[in-house]
Amino acid sequence: MGVAPQGGQSALALGAPWGIITTSANPAREQGLTRRPCWYILLSGTKEHEVPGQEKLEGFEALCRRHGMPVTVQRRAIYAFVCDRTDHPTADRVYEGVQDRIPGVSRMTVYRTLDALVRIGALKKVCSPGPTIRFDANTTPHHHLVCMHCDKLIDYEDPTLDDLPLPDLRSRGFKIDDYAIQFRGICADCRKESGQSGGQKRGSTIDRKRRKGR
Repeated sequence: MGVAPQGGQSALALGAPWGIITTSANPAREQGLTRRPCWYILLSGTKEHEVPGQEKLEGFEALCRRHGMPVTVQRRAIYAFVCDRTDHPTADRVYEGVQDRIPGVSRMTVYRTLDALVRIGALKKVCSPGPTIRFDANTTPHHHLVCMHCDKLIDYEDPTLDDLPLPDLRSRGFKIDDYAIQFRGICADCRKESGQSGGQKRGSTIDRKRRKGR
């Protein structure tokens, strides 16, 4: 196995070859709903960093080149950090999380890098119930389960939702480029903490609408 660079920087951040342990796809971390490609584990001292598989990294680099964007240390490390997470981190969380990979990086550099990666399609912005934008490295068609108690966002894939008929909004001068569906409710962890049982909560808005439509 290769030796990680000194100074807290990962081999991914430096753009150098790294010693790896290949693993199969990670088991889902959020109720079996989040899927991951094959990942590599980089050992750096006593800390483990997950970095995207070679194919995903090469795709990211090719995307940057197509848009005339240099593949810098900061861009690689920030992209890798977002890829490593399933919780759709905020810009501030990304800033905090990359400090050990790119020491001294400024908050503004992280913000600008995230915006640049969104512009070229490497990342997506995700709307959430909270006041801040979240970021997602999964750019394939998918939707989200949104917990209204803890603001958790959980990826949800259902091909039947990926090709729905879109409304004609030409009269409003609005052009639809993309869409994603959010199912809002209470996640399993919050339901467990509050002692709620499984199934649809009695008396919920959905239940009331169903009864009214009978």
